[in-house]
Amino acid sequence: MKKRFVILIVAALAACFALIGCGSETEFLDRESAVKVVFKLEGGEYQNSPADLVYYYAFKKGTTNLIKDPAAEKETDKFNSSTVKRDDYYLDGWYRTRVEIEDGTTEDGKPKYKVEYDNKWDFKTDRVDDDGVQLYACWVKLIHYTYGVYYINENGEEVMLGSKRYIVDAGDKFNDRLDYASKREGWSPTGYFQDPGCTIPWDEDFVHPGGDVNTEIKVYVGYEEGEFVEVSTASELVANRWRDIKLTNDIDMSTLTEDEKKKFAGSFFGYGRIFDGNGYAVKNLDMTYSVGRDDLLDGFDIDESGNFILGISLFGVSSGAKVRNVRFENVSVNVDLGGGAGYIQRVILAPLFLKAENATLTNVHFDGTYTVSDKISQDFIDNKFDVVIDSDKYGCYKNTDSVFENVEVIFSKTSA
Repeated sequence: MKKRFVILIVAALAACFALIGCGSETEFLDRESAVKVVFKLEGGEYQNSPADLVYYYAFKKGTTNLIKDPAAEKETDKFNSSTVKRDDYYLDGWYRTRVEIEDGTTEDGKPKYKVEYDNKWDFKTDRVDDDGVQLYACWVKLIHYTYGVYYINENGEEVMLGSKRYIVDAGDKFNDRLDYASKREGWSPTGYFQDPGCTIPWDEDFVHPGGDVNTEIKVYVGYEEGEFVEVSTASELVANRWRDIKLTNDIDMSTLTEDEKKKFAGSFFGYGRIFDGNGYAVKNLDMTYSVGRDDLLDGFDIDESGNFILGISLFGVSSGAKVRNVRFENVSVNVDLGGGAGYIQRVILAPLFLKAENATLTNVHFDGTYTVSDKISQDFIDNKFDVVIDSDKYGCYKNTDSVFENVEVIFSKTSA
């Protein structure tokens, strides 16, 4: 009695498809009379096995029938192991003919061969007869065309931005659609470039050349230190006064509303970020201040000279500020002790900084005037009033480890 394993029984006399095990022959009802179909995987896998797929079909003798493409089976398991697949290849199809053709020699002189396939099987129209068929998988290597976005760090190392490269088609232009250029913390992009040194701007008309192998085109991003907010109005300058700032045109501070003037308080006191004027000017700035006890300085913040110091300055006491490429024009300040006359022990008036630590000023021009209230006694002015008008001090009362390059300060007294 013949061994019989019932895998699947379909009552209809039409084609009955037998399910197979992983890489093993499946015996059908009366195997000797079944039609055998073999799928050679040619380096691929089915359910994580490289073994050939063998199907037995219970077709009626003497008929021709359609067969099922195993690669078209639905994915039924969460591990994605039920499809015919091969890493980094896609399945072009199944072919009847497989031929090995000599294709040169190896380094040690042995012949090399390449495989060619012919007579592709069409599962919609081709039919199998009683003799069955053997089909070969034809794999085509996946070729990835990509753009990668990079920058060169402080150590001269190439660093890729973003979590992955952009996959494109041959002929596609570069598009940083996920804005990888903005992902470098603490830096602002200045543009895209063709070279690591960021000397050749990216060609907007460039298209990916494609090719026969995986091809990545590298795009380099130029940076400047700082996470800049571009500022074009006085209101924007006030709203972003504690951030890295880059001007996009001249700023007229006289356009501020009264509420904005109160918010601004007339200065960037304590500023420690990057102020890049980008060649533009901040004009018509009225430096205001508060004479309240809580707003006065402890002398130890300046030069250990005592408490209750009224310090008036554009940037005040600051550490690490970088101010560059900017003009401060028509700046004015009126010194009046007001309600603080009874306890203010000293006044320090400095155009740019009361105290600058590790600051860097480059290409900075300051042009302003100050007045002194006639309510302040001459004795106070002579003994307790310090004004920095000496250009050698670069508009700073005190300076520690700061760098000044092309800094010009013009600060003069006018009548009240």
